Amino acid sequence: EYAIGKEQLDLLPINNTTNIYYVGAAEIYDYKKINPTLWKVSVNATEPFMLSFIEAYDPLWEAKIYKNGKLVGIMKSFPLYSFINGFLIKETGNLEILIRYKPQDWFELGFAISLTTFIVYMSYLIYEWEKSKGFLRAIIDSKLAKVKIKQPIFK
Repeated sequence: EYAIGKEQLDLLPINNTTNIYYVGAAEIYDYKKINPTLWKVSVNATEPFMLSFIEAYDPLWEAKIYKNGKLVGIMKSFPLYSFINGFLIKETGNLEILIRYKPQDWFELGFAISLTTFIVYMSYLIYEWEKSKGFLRAIIDSKLAKVKIKQPIFK
């Protein structure tokens, strides 16, 4: 993992869009790229602000806003400067913002369904093969036949 700099995330006061590095309404005090489709940003805001996310614009990015550990809003991305993602954050105070690429959820769900289906199918094939061939039973019987019992187990 690596940390990214100011060039990836930025805050814009709503009433000042001429200077993208001027931040009077909010301050990012922590951020972490968890993976390419999930970012965690901690912000202290005194008034509503614009969060710019410098990733190629896609309307499927969303920001989940948490305040005191509770979800207070979900914001959809909109094109900022015609090519990057912008999120209008109306909440104030200490906020945790999770920026997530929504199709990743669909991928993870599809992967879980595919993996479950594969495991069930392979289990069924092994069960049917074992039932028809008795392969495991033959191995166990052959191992038991090789064991010489000097004393009877039961009298």
